[in-house]
Amino acid sequence: MIIVLVTKLLKMSLVDASAVVAWLFSDEMKPEFERLWIWEVLNRALEHVSGHVRRSRQAIENSKLEKEQKESDHEKNDFDMETEEHDMADPNTMKSFAKESEFADLHECLKNLLLDVLHKFTVTLAEHIVNSESSGSDFRNNWYLYVTGRFKNVFLKHWKDLFEFREALEKELFKEFAIDNNVMENYNQFKALMA
Repeated sequence: MIIVLVTKLLKMSLVDASAVVAWLFSDEMKPEFERLWIWEVLNRALEHVSGHVRRSRQAIENSKLEKEQKESDHEKNDFDMETEEHDMADPNTMKSFAKESEFADLHECLKNLLLDVLHKFTVTLAEHIVNSESSGSDFRNNWYLYVTGRFKNVFLKHWKDLFEFREALEKELFKEFAIDNNVMENYNQFKALMA
């Protein structure tokens, strides 16, 4: 039921995907962390933003193709002077600029959302390791293995988007000296797939 509700709220733009991610990784949701619906909602939120980016990219490509077809039709008719004057006042030029601006905003939003999700996973796993080591217990318990599996699942499920942002991932998030080696191992495995 919660999955359907969150999906509807995302589609109706009543809730932002970043708010869903913040809610899922909040302290209030820690007891629910091992439930499957948490990960389903997380993936739906990521897919929602990723879908917007794909549709926006496709709209830009379609408008470029239409513009090229119109230009080739105008060249056939030898109306070069009129075409140049027409292009300056062309409302399609403004539409394409607006589409490109929207795409840039959505692309940046997706990058920030993915960085946020991966950062929250990294912090959650690092906190677990520190707490386990301070209490003297082995951190590689069922909870750690489960959350690590979900972490890897995010990498595999959203690999196309993450490949686009690999420079930002390495620059802003996955720095060898700042992250526990056990957590960094997950990213290194993903990086090996990129090679």
